[in-house]
Amino acid sequence: MKRTTRYAGVAALFVFATALWVHRVRIERPTAIDFGAGDLLHYYAPLAAHLHREYARGALPLWNPHQLAGVPLLAVHQPGVLYPPNVALYGLLQPRRALEAHAVVHLGLAGAGTWLFASALGLGAPAAAAAALAFMLSAQLLKTIYNPACLATIAWLPLMLWAIEGLVRTRARRFAPR
Repeated sequence: MKRTTRYAGVAALFVFATALWVHRVRIERPTAIDFGAGDLLHYYAPLAAHLHREYARGALPLWNPHQLAGVPLLAVHQPGVLYPPNVALYGLLQPRRALEAHAVVHLGLAGAGTWLFASALGLGAPAAAAAALAFMLSAQLLKTIYNPACLATIAWLPLMLWAIEGLVRTRARRFAPR
């Protein structure tokens, strides 16, 4: 597969991820009582605001006094306080935009990782694109679109499979942690 085809395909997947997010949130407009959307509005949005304030002042957010009578942020996985994309997004963007960017980045990552994995298995560009779109539209991924912690976890699966495939196929240490 040509390099330009690969880059254009990955860019198209990120455009599709953006369109998918806009459709799910701006057009469908989930209510606070929808499955999952309630968590986004009542748990993750205030959490994003708190993380944004803490990162903006240069502090490591250890405790959130505003939710559930206080939450030790390093002790639970949902905030992802030390997860590099969260630090960058919540530190640089306003909370609502950070949540949107988080979803788009991870949906795009899921598609791009699937594209890479399918290509490593020998599929051509059309088949790799179909696999990427199928994963991006899968029930599991769409079910977690309103849950940043779950979406971030699932989005890395294709890249892990791609790395394992590369390790098994080439037996090269470049795919393994050092």
